[in-house]
Amino acid sequence: MLGRAFILAFLIAQCGAAEILDRIAVTLDNSVIAESDLIGEIRLSSFLNGTRPDFSGAAKRVAAERLVERTLMHREMEISRYPAPAEKEAAAALENWRKEHFASREAFTKALHDAGTAEPDLAHYLLEQLTTLRFIDYRFRPGAQVLSTEVKEYYEKRFLPQSRAAGVKKDPPLDEVAEKIESILLEEKVDRMLDAWLKDARSRARIVYRPAVFK
Repeated sequence: MLGRAFILAFLIAQCGAAEILDRIAVTLDNSVIAESDLIGEIRLSSFLNGTRPDFSGAAKRVAAERLVERTLMHREMEISRYPAPAEKEAAAALENWRKEHFASREAFTKALHDAGTAEPDLAHYLLEQLTTLRFIDYRFRPGAQVLSTEVKEYYEKRFLPQSRAAGVKKDPPLDEVAEKIESILLEEKVDRMLDAWLKDARSRARIVYRPAVFK
């Protein structure tokens, strides 16, 4: 009897410790984003960007915003059955990135260890990024059309002034840069459409941030 009471007390204590170590950071309707999710997001994105991870309250809030947006997009993908990338695509992307940034697999493994992360976590994170990009492409790019008049206006009002300010002596003809300008305008339109969609999706969701996590 005494042994059972001790075990129960130990389990309760462990549950209490878990709550302290991994607090709820955000609730999004019935979904939960834990503080450990924010830390993982910061750690992995910093590793890929080659920067020192920042675990301040402000940095956690930025990470929380990314995870909220990703959750909203994943919901839409499930409802609309958008095709998600295969795990092998993430594995290939990770391998290409590794070869670009590390001279050997040993150096890569050491860097992962020093950063406090693991290769499967990094592969999963890249899969999440690919999934997000896939959603944006399928959901918004088909409706983003760029007119020739918009390309010409960008060339005259933005491209040429920027080019001259950078010290370019001779203005390139519009035909030479039209494709590049069209690509820029297309990305800007997709970004605006995504921002509008996220604003609407947020307005329809119940999102609660726990202030104690972001102090």
